[in-house]
Amino acid sequence: KNVLLQYNLWLNCNQHCAFCYQGSNPRRFSEEEKTKSLRRFLSILKDDDFMSSYDDVAIIGGEIFDNKFTDENERLYFECLSIIRDKMEHNKLRSFNMNTNLLYEDTSMLTKTLDFFGDLQNRLHVVTSYDVKYRFHTENSRLLFLSNLNKIDKEYPKVNKTVQSVVSSFFIDDVLNGRFDMNQFEQKYHCEYNLNNVIHSD
Repeated sequence: KNVLLQYNLWLNCNQHCAFCYQGSNPRRFSEEEKTKSLRRFLSILKDDDFMSSYDDVAIIGGEIFDNKFTDENERLYFECLSIIRDKMEHNKLRSFNMNTNLLYEDTSMLTKTLDFFGDLQNRLHVVTSYDVKYRFHTENSRLLFLSNLNKIDKEYPKVNKTVQSVVSSFFIDDVLNGRFDMNQFEQKYHCEYNLNNVIHSD
């Protein structure tokens, strides 16, 4: 059995990627809508009968970690994490996965999340995407991404990291012409590199 519960907290994002399943301009959630979403997630996690069908939990957005949380939403968020951590401690959940684009200066909410799991960090998965043409609109944004990925690698060596790329003619050209090497990237940042099955037309 390998069943994943994936919950979309909200659509708000600091990027406008053309290949995103939400579209390049997703609707933004109000603070009240975020509260409602967190409460719904909390009710799902508290339903032991429902949760017994799942092995892993993932949260996605939008971008979760660049959003400033209100005090109430932060309280609800960590209440959700507390239930997830408890289920992991009692082997009712195998792992917790977080999708993030790593394109934000303030990483405090991400690091607080990783810290919260303590000795269970080896069962955490940070999933992100390296897409030079479509996500990194400037060289500075690419360097910010790499800096944040390196920070996770150095400060949280037990946390699992998965990096994906959208398969596009631009990406294929970079690989074939030696401008990008997935194996070297994996070795440098101690991550798993996957190719997203989305084929994007350049």
